[in-house]
Amino acid sequence: PEEESEDDPHLEGRDPDIWHVGFKISWDIETPGLAIPLHQGDCYFML
Repeated sequence: PEEESEDDPHLEGRDPDIWHVGFKISWDIETPGLAIPLHQGDCYFML
């Protein structure tokens, strides 16, 4: 068995290899700009 050291960060929550992509029409004011809930460590980019 592998030993966990304090130097190795252990990621919890979402799998960082899985990406969630969303699109929004820029003039659509009815739909919120971000409809995916964010968890600790998540980030998003607006293009």
